[in-house]
Amino acid sequence: MKSSLLISLAAAVVLAAVAASSAAAGRTVLPGFRTPSGNIRCFVVDKLYCSIEHSAYGARLQARCDLDWHGFELGPAAKGTVYCTSNAPYDMGKQRPSNRILAYGKSFHRGAFTCSSRRTGITCRNRNGHGLFISRQSWRTW
Repeated sequence: MKSSLLISLAAAVVLAAVAASSAAAGRTVLPGFRTPSGNIRCFVVDKLYCSIEHSAYGARLQARCDLDWHGFELGPAAKGTVYCTSNAPYDMGKQRPSNRILAYGKSFHRGAFTCSSRRTGITCRNRNGHGLFISRQSWRTW
């Protein structure tokens, strides 16, 4: 009796692990990166989206938003903007942003976007020269 219970329990654990890995495998990893500190994260869906966890200006930007302040966005041909929304820019059930680290001094290229990682912050540009700069102390879009 005890051995059949152990076998059943082991089978249940294996099935749960297979189901969990299958669900995770079905998720798309969005191209993107995070800084070595983990404070800034960017990813591409149809636009480039960047968020910052700790900043000197987050409360001021949240006060400017009618909804929730989530960071910054840069379109393939448009100027960078502050990103305010009540929804995530991706399907949270089917997609997840990349957790890849972009080392300081390195660049990320995807479609119309190029981002450079420096200790002083992240600078991203599109093909039209529009962009954004994000650091813990300051930000700007152009």
